[in-house]
Amino acid sequence: MKGIIGFTILACTLSLASSLRVRRGAEEDNIREAVFRYGVRHDCSQLEGRGVFFLSVGTEHDEDPSDGFMKRFVERKPVVRKASRAKTGSGGLIEDKETGELGVILSAKTIKWVDDTHVEVEVECYESSSIAASDTYLVEKRGDRWTVSKVVNHWVS
Repeated sequence: MKGIIGFTILACTLSLASSLRVRRGAEEDNIREAVFRYGVRHDCSQLEGRGVFFLSVGTEHDEDPSDGFMKRFVERKPVVRKASRAKTGSGGLIEDKETGELGVILSAKTIKWVDDTHVEVEVECYESSSIAASDTYLVEKRGDRWTVSKVVNHWVS
């Protein structure tokens, strides 16, 4: 009898943990969207007038968000594109491979869950071989929306 009760408790715990992972995974694109909109709106670039922001996710600059995710930014000004469209041009500046337009790579690297309504996101902003920054964005869920509540700067070059 104790074995059946123990097994039932274990099965319920695993089911709850799996459900939590699925729910959190579904929220991560919403978190990244809030982070990217904040980064673009507050222009992480040190040089004004950048025409395009190149978005990346994960631990490397070249991991593009999905096409479905990018549709969230179709009408966005300044223009938002996948990081794979970026290249290092003359003078080490980031530019669009096709248009030559100057831009910034904005990368949401890792998402650390503090609890169900608070996360910490590692964010990097890279605009040239000598101009970059690394921050942690504290993001919280207010109602049904994720919002950046604080930015902790780690370094700027």
